[in-house]
Amino acid sequence: MSTSAGALEALKQALPDLRIRADQAAREAHAKDWSEAPACLPEAVLYPETTEALSTILRMCTARAQRVVVQGGLTGLSGGAAPQSGELAISLGRMTRIEALEADGSSITVESGVRLIDLQDRLAHEGLMFGIDLPSRGSCTIGGMVATNAGGIGAFRYGSMSKVILGIEAVLGDGRILSDLRGLAKDNSGLRLSRLLIGSEGTLGIVTRVRLAVQPDRPFRATALCALPDLEAALGLHGRLAARFDTAFVASELMWPEFTRFASSIGIPAPLKTPNHALLIELSVKAPGAQEEALAELIHGAMSDGLVTDAVLAKNERERTEIWAIREALAHGQDAFGPHVALDLCLPSHSIDPYFVAAQGILSDEGARRCLRFGHLGDGNIHFLVSRGADHAADEAVEHSLAALAVEMGGSFSAEHGLGTLKRPWLRLRRDDTELELMAGVKALCDPGGILGRHRAYDSLP
Repeated sequence: MSTSAGALEALKQALPDLRIRADQAAREAHAKDWSEAPACLPEAVLYPETTEALSTILRMCTARAQRVVVQGGLTGLSGGAAPQSGELAISLGRMTRIEALEADGSSITVESGVRLIDLQDRLAHEGLMFGIDLPSRGSCTIGGMVATNAGGIGAFRYGSMSKVILGIEAVLGDGRILSDLRGLAKDNSGLRLSRLLIGSEGTLGIVTRVRLAVQPDRPFRATALCALPDLEAALGLHGRLAARFDTAFVASELMWPEFTRFASSIGIPAPLKTPNHALLIELSVKAPGAQEEALAELIHGAMSDGLVTDAVLAKNERERTEIWAIREALAHGQDAFGPHVALDLCLPSHSIDPYFVAAQGILSDEGARRCLRFGHLGDGNIHFLVSRGADHAADEAVEHSLAALAVEMGGSFSAEHGLGTLKRPWLRLRRDDTELELMAGVKALCDPGGILGRHRAYDSLP
């Protein structure tokens, strides 16, 4: 009997109510994430419904040296949730409870399989909001967002997941349960071990419940799309907006011209004259009126000063949705762009233009490649997509060179997508031997059997 067959039989006996699917349709549905990592059928898919059931699963898998991969919404872009040969997939799709709000309305506890859009809808009914937003909100799950320390739209204002997490419950690789859900503002009683799970990409344990900070909603949005002559003008406009509107300024999404052309090519028209750069701006306000007028006034002043060459302000929700559809074009049109590597860069603002000048030199040596650039201007997180060529070895060399270039210029090649399998080979560009040794030590303590996230992120680096 194979390792996986033996593990499945033991799990069926220990957990008779556990949903297990080993049919072809289920295996194919869980064979890959949104990344360019190759598809691989898991041996079977497990759907635990409680922390205790998951604890039993991991304890028994460790005893049998059965490797597993954890999956949420499968929206990852680095291959971390894509199965590898011989693995069981653990889907958290049945752990979707949204628990009661705290009495003061400052936090909420949810299970890790909750979709971001469902959390947003629940909070909206309570007059509250969750600061972090992603284009994949309809699919991505809170547990996956914790595992990758997601940031996304508005991160420059609200921070990444690490800033809004007040507590975590998780199951470690050997089945031990780590629970820290008190959510205290101050607690210096030793190390906050649960914080290690944030950004660990499923290599240390599996997050089951999360306590999140929430805040009163400002339900009205003032949204604009501005055309700008260059990056310097975009940074100047961003600075003016931050100084004028402070915490009301919640989105600053930059798109290079090839991105808006791509959006138009898949049927999403741009309402501006062809810009060199386009900046999507959004304010979050309590009521319509004064702030919208102030935004229009600020943009008019920026046009007079040459920072903005054209602009459109949304007059209603339909126009706002049309503007955001441009920025979110790639969430629905990746297939139209074709096979590519997705670099998730974080760069100091003064290095963004020099990086792309140098990157063009690297790419020009490899023949014509299509590129897309867009990102979160407020925190320097730029997404850079480069189409693949015919030579796999050349692709890997180009990708490595572009990642190394980001580090050389004071940045990072992984801002919010994690390492997974696709960016794992680049980790030594950013982390030294001491850091890697400590990571390996933490991994060994939390997952002594080495069954979680094998050969992903920083596990078992060569």
